[in-house]
Amino acid sequence: MPADNLAALLDALTDMSVYVIEEETHRLLYCNERCRETGHGRAVPGAKCHDVWPEMCGCCPLESLGDRKSIHIVCPDPLLHTTVDVTASRIIWDGGIRAVVVTAAPHWLKLEEEQDMKNIQHMYAQSLVTVFDECIIANLTDDYYVKCQKDTLWTDIPEQGSFGVENRNYSDKVIHPDDLEQFNACFSREAMLEVLGSGKKRLTRRLRRLSQDGSFDELIAFELAGVHPDYRDEFIGKFRRSALISTYLRGERIVTMEVPHLGKDGEYHWNYTQVVRVESPYTDDLIEITLSRNIDEERRIREETIEKERRTKQILEEALDKAEKASKAKSDFLSRMSHDIRTPLNAIIGMTELALMNTGDEAADMMRVAIEKRKQMLSVDVEKDMHSMVSADAGRLGQILENVLSNASKYTEEGGAISLAVRELKREENELGTYQFIIEDNGIGMEPEYIGHIFEPFSRVDDSRISKVTGTGLGMTIVGNLVSMMGGDIQIESEYGRGSKFTITLYLAKRYGSAFAKPAEAYREKESFAGLRVLLVEDNELNRQIATEMLELLGTQVEGVENGRRAVEAVRTHPPLYYDIIFMDVQMPVMNGYEAAREIRSCGMERIEELPVIALTADAFAEDVRLARQAGMNGHLAKPVSMEQLKRILANCTAWRTRNGKEPAGGAGMDE
Repeated sequence: MPADNLAALLDALTDMSVYVIEEETHRLLYCNERCRETGHGRAVPGAKCHDVWPEMCGCCPLESLGDRKSIHIVCPDPLLHTTVDVTASRIIWDGGIRAVVVTAAPHWLKLEEEQDMKNIQHMYAQSLVTVFDECIIANLTDDYYVKCQKDTLWTDIPEQGSFGVENRNYSDKVIHPDDLEQFNACFSREAMLEVLGSGKKRLTRRLRRLSQDGSFDELIAFELAGVHPDYRDEFIGKFRRSALISTYLRGERIVTMEVPHLGKDGEYHWNYTQVVRVESPYTDDLIEITLSRNIDEERRIREETIEKERRTKQILEEALDKAEKASKAKSDFLSRMSHDIRTPLNAIIGMTELALMNTGDEAADMMRVAIEKRKQMLSVDVEKDMHSMVSADAGRLGQILENVLSNASKYTEEGGAISLAVRELKREENELGTYQFIIEDNGIGMEPEYIGHIFEPFSRVDDSRISKVTGTGLGMTIVGNLVSMMGGDIQIESEYGRGSKFTITLYLAKRYGSAFAKPAEAYREKESFAGLRVLLVEDNELNRQIATEMLELLGTQVEGVENGRRAVEAVRTHPPLYYDIIFMDVQMPVMNGYEAAREIRSCGMERIEELPVIALTADAFAEDVRLARQAGMNGHLAKPVSMEQLKRILANCTAWRTRNGKEPAGGAGMDE
């Protein structure tokens, strides 16, 4: 047959789509007129089938074909809103192309399928009186209802028999006596034969059942009597006729409530009640169907689950509280023990240093934080020329970044973007660097009200968008605690629906390898720091004497005072920048080191902010470093102090003076 005739023949199949697809690329090789119509102009040779009919990818015949030569499937067609028979067969096209020919035609029900459909329709018709305890169809506009239920009045009426006789039996048992005459006049066999035989298609009458009919308000009043007193106001507020009419006129279609109802056993049982608006082609009245079913078992399971979750949360909260108290007690104990040990140890090591005058080798602990990519697009931006060699608790820092990145991933949809940026602030600081870790996402964001609670244990926002997201609510609590323990700070910016930004600021001790020369390296060989004037603030007389001796051996001029008040007075009674550096103890009588540092910074003297103030203390924890920074100090030197540590601090001070023409440029960090 000529190709033109074959094409015309296939185009004449107006109810059948025929097309050929290259198996490897899914590229269209041929399609008939029916395909071109459903493809809206996209069905042309060379186009890919998933671009032409993306709606059909869910039931792709090529996927179903697998390794078989041909298949036949029945599937829905979302384009034609019908069910189709689809065949797919492998062929060789144009002598060498491996292809698949696909046909799709409307599916016609077989006899068995028609019977199955009837059975399904019958089951659906019976579901209202088998699944639910009762079904009420009501006309809210005219205030009447008809109640359908598992009616015992039907039990002795046979399923088959004489319609005339059984119809009279039914009316005698079910219809109200006052309406019986009207029922027989309209719905007796003889009456219906006459009326329907005349061409009328539908008969309707409003009749009363025995003890089953009445006004809708009467029905609500009857039902309300069985509702638990604590729920009656809510019940009448939702289901009275005027309330339902208002609800439906606003466009809502379903009103629901879980309500305890008095049962025949004298006990209250939970019912789930739904009042659903239905449309009728025969009237503009508001029609509703009321469905009610017992949910005692569902409520019991739900309440047990809630109680288990409550107990689990309580146990976790108690465990967290105990852990925090234990951690605080441990920290307090270690802090006091450290102070009590370091104070006398400072004197011992100081005297040893003075005796031996040996300098120890400097140890550099280089760590690098590893960032693992998650499912979303993750970008990492580390600032160029940043001093990247620092000493820090890698475990804690890794935990902080992992938890924040994990949170960003959880609450960012697939395909979203997450970024991690690392920045160094105040680059002039040569000992204690200020680093920022900025994590941003374009996820769901947070309401402003929730941001204030994000670090609280077990805190989770009540948001349907995250209902499937698992978590204990402790991730950000751990982050907040770790950042605090490391002496840092965390700030949160978030816009609901747009994303969140976490800025973590940490103060990390810088370390130097062979490729990084410290400013003090030029003075490594220089043992004398003549010309430097030092103010030493120390309440322990022995430690003050030893530190004075060590500093004087290095060539400095030392003035010693015994408390913070004397230190403030010494600064105020001398010209600006009279002292080149202050070594400040923290725990002192009269005025401690933190208070003294704050008063010095706020005294108003010219360029007072440039004066280096170094904490010289037995308090050696990360929290102590943070408190020193907050008080305005430039660095932290933990006791016991060695000659090498003092030389490094003084070398930096000398370097500042040299760069600034004997004028200190304070502000650089110095921690040991």
